[in-house]
Amino acid sequence: MISSNKEIRTLTARVDEHGNILWQHDKTKIYQGPELLRTLQQAFFATNTAFGYKFEEHYKSTHPDRSEAELPMSLIALAATGVYAALSARESGQRVKQTFDGDKNKAAYDRHIEYLKSIHHDNIGAYHKITSDLLKAVMTHGSNTSDSAPVGNALAVMDLSGY
Repeated sequence: MISSNKEIRTLTARVDEHGNILWQHDKTKIYQGPELLRTLQQAFFATNTAFGYKFEEHYKSTHPDRSEAELPMSLIALAATGVYAALSARESGQRVKQTFDGDKNKAAYDRHIEYLKSIHHDNIGAYHKITSDLLKAVMTHGSNTSDSAPVGNALAVMDLSGY
């Protein structure tokens, strides 16, 4: 099972011939696993009027020589924390219904922020590639014309409509 937030950063999945999801870690895909991408899409980019699109003009590059916009580290960290909380809720092997508690998960969120800051500091090129690729992926595949609420994602209990 998932034992740390570090594992969420490299978590990917594949489906076997029987339809079972097999989780694995791919250290070349930091913050690019399908569950994280799906959570970002459903929580922030599900519709053309979703939270993520409302602030599109504020997404800027932090790289001095690259102009491609980047997904803010706060959204990446929040989605990764949501995925971690959702997977932790299944640790017993059973699906356990629970709400996402921000206070309970603050330490996990802070660890993701610190990790993202360290990538930015240590290798701004890698940070730019990760965050700009994520933004392109969620804006390309997350947009649709329906304004119905997404269901079944790790952050579905959050109400971001006031922002």
